[in-house]
Amino acid sequence: MIRFATIGTGNIVDKFLASALAVDGLRYVAVYSRSAETAAAFAGKYAPPACTACPPLRIFTDPEALAADTDIDAVYIASPNSFHHDQAALFLSRGKHVLCEKPVTSNRRELEHLIALSEKHGAILLEAMWTAYTPGFAAIRENLPRLGPIRRVDLRYCQYSSRYDRYKAGIVDNAFNPALSNGALMDIGVYCVHTLVRLFGAPDAVKADALFLDDVPQAAQPLPDRPDTSTADAAIAGHPTTAAWPATPPQVNHNTETAHLHTGIDGAGTILAHYGKPHGDGQHDPHQAAQPIAASTAARFAPHPPLDTAADSFLATLSYAKVSDSRIPSEIQGEDGAITFMANPYIYEVCHYDRNGHKETLYETPVRRDMSGEVRRFIELIENGDARHGELAHSLAAMALMDEARGQMGIRFPADAHNTIRNPHG
Repeated sequence: MIRFATIGTGNIVDKFLASALAVDGLRYVAVYSRSAETAAAFAGKYAPPACTACPPLRIFTDPEALAADTDIDAVYIASPNSFHHDQAALFLSRGKHVLCEKPVTSNRRELEHLIALSEKHGAILLEAMWTAYTPGFAAIRENLPRLGPIRRVDLRYCQYSSRYDRYKAGIVDNAFNPALSNGALMDIGVYCVHTLVRLFGAPDAVKADALFLDDVPQAAQPLPDRPDTSTADAAIAGHPTTAAWPATPPQVNHNTETAHLHTGIDGAGTILAHYGKPHGDGQHDPHQAAQPIAASTAARFAPHPPLDTAADSFLATLSYAKVSDSRIPSEIQGEDGAITFMANPYIYEVCHYDRNGHKETLYETPVRRDMSGEVRRFIELIENGDARHGELAHSLAAMALMDEARGQMGIRFPADAHNTIRNPHG
């Protein structure tokens, strides 16, 4: 039985627990929050009689104490993105297995550091990309060979954020705060990126652009260009102690005067990915040339190989937004047919069309959020004890693609300011 704790008390933790508590092999034993009052209120929702399968939950407000506790085997991290690296590094260094919400880190450099810690201390690290462990995703993968050579891929996830109206009113929640490594790409574009690299591997080149929300009139003051990163430096240089985890996330100051809110946050974006040799070398206009993805260190892992369906080259477009909705399915086109699928981001409908237009429904289910697949995969990896599992190669490829896309878009996070990570745990 794997005894686990949750890091964070947001809605995503409730959604995770709705699936995790129904999976055999896990026992929920502890909750961490910066506030004892918040942790107690959250724990109360999972105490008998509300949860008959749950023992009384232990409450932690000190991450060091939780990491040192020998009665806890694993943690599920669902804190703001910018906290993922330091928190995961602490727990991995103490031998705790880590299931970390997507995106697993702010950038690839941080992820490589976590992987090194995972291997050194024999602890499993897994990115909680739950949609990749669903029946709908399996249906897509299993039926790709029916399409013949792949020629075009269009992946989209556009969902009007419930927090966007607050943003337009001058209230910047965590989801729209770049100081926390947030934005449309990191929040929902990541689903498109993972789908792409899990099905087809890393692209040979990408071009990317974004819609920024800098010039919408707001009743707010601008976010500082460079938030204080002194605590982040301390976490990387030494122990990521409680002091390195701010009591409250960085906030935007507000007043009643109308101003332009310059947060540097991306509200939507598009990525064009090229598989195969790009047409031309782009030397006539280097600013327009598709940029190659940096060489991957994922070769030392053993990922599930992408299907060999692309005899030649093909293009993929990834469209995502937090400021608008889309009703159009994603589509994978091949010379012999096409697959369409609807997702929110749970893939709830998958259809195959042959060249004559005949439709076959491959998978269909009511819209829901079922994270049990990623939980079972996490348990399987722990039982196998292989820190070099193939899922990490997908996470590395996805993070490399997002790093390149952010570089082209001009998206910078405080976490990107550190050129190197000085290993705090040896």
